Amino acid sequence: MRTTISYPSGTSLTALMSGQIFSNEGAASEANFALPPAAYGINFEFICADTSGLRVTAAAGDTIRLGNIVSVSG
Repeated sequence: MRTTISYPSGTSLTALMSGQIFSNEGAASEANFALPPAAYGINFEFICADTSGLRVTAAAGDTIRLGNIVSVSG
């Protein structure tokens, strides 16, 4: 079973943090998570546990895909 790690203010993620679950639990404002440069096999999961919301930003030159939706480049 994986543990959810709470970052109320968000954080800059590294490839070594791949496979973990992150939340914004306890946030007083939007939590901002910055992804590392895209690489084969890395993945991150996010849970919005607070009404303040969270934002996930791709690294420069990368995009985030959710089904048919593609974000703008980091």
